[in-house]
Amino acid sequence: MGAWQRFWATAIIWGSVAAITIVLFDLQANNLPRPFSEMVLLALVLLIMGGAVSATRAVWRAVREIAAQEKAAHATKSKRSHTRRVERLIDALDEEDVYDLEALLQDHDREQQHN
Repeated sequence: MGAWQRFWATAIIWGSVAAITIVLFDLQANNLPRPFSEMVLLALVLLIMGGAVSATRAVWRAVREIAAQEKAAHATKSKRSHTRRVERLIDALDEEDVYDLEALLQDHDREQQHN
């Protein structure tokens, strides 16, 4: 989920909260026989806002989790592609090149052991 998607998801959540709150207060203000007591209205608004906070946190947390999964998948894919590239390179070598490579690697190992 990109930055714009996250923005719009958050905007929809809080826009809905604002619309519901406005409707509730409008009903409360314009109806002579009040449908809710003031305490019930306050409790409803707080409940709706709590749900909006939870939904917003879920949107933003999901973004972090998706990013971490994509990063792990990319790292795994990168490791596999290097291994395959080396395998293809070795397969493309003729027998003499393989012997030269083996000698070169052995010389490198000896240098590493002396250091």
